[in-house]
Amino acid sequence: MPGRVPARTDMRRRWQDAGFVIPVFAALLLMPPFLNLFAIRRLLFGVPLEVVYLFSIWAALVLCAVTLSRGLPHQIDPAAYTEHSGPDDS
Repeated sequence: MPGRVPARTDMRRRWQDAGFVIPVFAALLLMPPFLNLFAIRRLLFGVPLEVVYLFSIWAALVLCAVTLSRGLPHQIDPAAYTEHSGPDDS
């Protein structure tokens, strides 16, 4: 079937897209409208709720980074980069 993207390339593209979307989503969660939802004087195990929220977002980002690092290829496939315009081209 012409025009069909190989499964390996398709998965790599999905992981790269997730690598872009996750930090953007996290930045949105750290915007003042969301932070103000937790700006109440409540304690969770002696810790203010907004601090628990911030560290939960941070921990979720770390877990996402670990997951992404395992999903992305460790070596770059030179065939994926066909357009090269470096100084060594003639």
